[in-house]
Amino acid sequence: MRAEFATPADNAEILRILRENPVGGEIAVSYEREPDFFVASRAASLRSFVVVVRPENSDRIAGLGEISIQRLWLNGVATEVGYLHQLRVDHPYRGSKAVIYAGFSGLAALHGQGLLAETYFSTIVTTNVAARRLLEAKRPGLPVFHHVEDLVTYLMPTSQPVRRPERVRTGGTPAGIAACLARNLSHRQYAMAWSEEDLVDPQICPGLAINDFLTIGTGDNVRACAAVWDQAAFKQTVIRGYGSARGLRAPIGGSGQVVTPPMMPAVGARLRIGFLSHLAVDDDDTRALDALITAACERARDEKGIELLALTLSTRHPSCAWVQGNFRPHTYLSRLYQVAIDGTPPPTPLDPALFAQPEAALL
Repeated sequence: MRAEFATPADNAEILRILRENPVGGEIAVSYEREPDFFVASRAASLRSFVVVVRPENSDRIAGLGEISIQRLWLNGVATEVGYLHQLRVDHPYRGSKAVIYAGFSGLAALHGQGLLAETYFSTIVTTNVAARRLLEAKRPGLPVFHHVEDLVTYLMPTSQPVRRPERVRTGGTPAGIAACLARNLSHRQYAMAWSEEDLVDPQICPGLAINDFLTIGTGDNVRACAAVWDQAAFKQTVIRGYGSARGLRAPIGGSGQVVTPPMMPAVGARLRIGFLSHLAVDDDDTRALDALITAACERARDEKGIELLALTLSTRHPSCAWVQGNFRPHTYLSRLYQVAIDGTPPPTPLDPALFAQPEAALL
């Protein structure tokens, strides 16, 4: 097996890998990036590297992995961090240690050349026992995954009752939104360090406009903000098959997360999921959060046809119980890891007093 960089010429083959390798179980779901895999790779990334593994003397892709370099808050400092994700193995090579080791050796080589970052992170859904068993085992030749904390993702039905105790505006100024994000997210680990320019850059935030933001406050004095980010134009979740437990549950997201909708769509149908992104609320005020989520559900449902909004928080976030109790969400748990690509200890000790808030739209 040989590992090398993917290029735009590999787009069709990478899309085939995603389409033909659904997450199995009671319901098979594929996580796709039609029509251009690399559009999603560029989202919120300073740079992105996709390593593909091919059998010798073949152009067919047996597996792939990606590291996206993002500017994130770590210990209150905006830091370049690598996000390890999109790990896929084509079905004829399932269980092949050669594919897995070749892919990770390619990523380690990039790190050794100084092309990536000093520190990395990844997430694995708690129920994905096979992946956790492999990656938590600290095996020679594989990255070392250090468990940091647990995350909960809420999939909130957009058919929420209308209740808006705070006045919510559509849009806002990029300066006011960026200031609110920096003021709040700088106290979270692995939260995006959004700049004013990022918010209006169509490559950084594809498919997202200032009018997709909801804000509370006046002028540049934004006290709370969030956006409804519809990524269906470049990221899709597709039903690929039902097993014996038809209609009971469907995994949502690239690692097998689970949701229980009232009715399941037909095989081949795309699930309509959006993201409650760019969330920041001064003092974690639940009145403001209530207003933002309610307004976001209304907009997602009425203007975008989105059925579920996803939001990821640390299980230590003070608003977790409140969100669970007020918005009838489906939930799944995942684990966040610091990752040592070359097997050495991570160079960045994390302040345990600061909990994580990675961006659900980018996981």
